[in-house]
Amino acid sequence: MIEYIITTTTTTAPTPIQSTTSFYQHGLSIAI
Repeated sequence: MIEYIITTTTTTAPTPIQSTTSFYQHGLSIAI
């Protein structure tokens, strides 16, 4: 999970909303 967070924060997204959406999608996948 930590590795994912680092990857997310270091990846630049076109918009904060898209970044947040991507975060939740991956977060749910990891949770499942």
